[in-house]
Amino acid sequence: RTASELVEVVVPFLVAGLADNERCIWITSAPLSLADARQALRDLLPDVAELERRGQLILIDRDDFRSCNRASSPRAVLTGWYEREESALRQGFSGLRVCGDAEVLGQALGSNVEHAFRGRRILALCTHELDRCAPGDERVPSGRPHLELVRPPESSGLDGHEVRFYDDDRFPARAV
Repeated sequence: RTASELVEVVVPFLVAGLADNERCIWITSAPLSLADARQALRDLLPDVAELERRGQLILIDRDDFRSCNRASSPRAVLTGWYEREESALRQGFSGLRVCGDAEVLGQALGSNVEHAFRGRRILALCTHELDRCAPGDERVPSGRPHLELVRPPESSGLDGHEVRFYDDDRFPARAV
């Protein structure tokens, strides 16, 4: 719902990926600007500029990402993610970790979301604007997620979250 809530979830997700030597891509969007996302990472990681220079961390605004990634079909979108994964592995990274909103990740992958990355070294976090989502909302990817982070309305901070793993055997990361 807010930029700070997005930072609470996404930054630890990416920091864990960086610690596991994964290439991490954050496709930023409202309510968090690219500059604010970069600063949120800098607050925990003083070497953000070096991580970006090495290509381990890629921060890109949603509009810029969409303008240079105009895939013509869901299959082409998947091929693009597979190519990014293969490139990361060739460059010595242990996998690919990506985060973006439902418009960039969910709609692009459509009903393939649940199985799209099965058997791959790709871990995706698809964020949702909860205030704009309703049951049956088409922006929310279909299929059962493998991980769900649920915040009770009265909670603040990560302490109030419940983490649900739906398929522990396939979840490739040691930490979120």
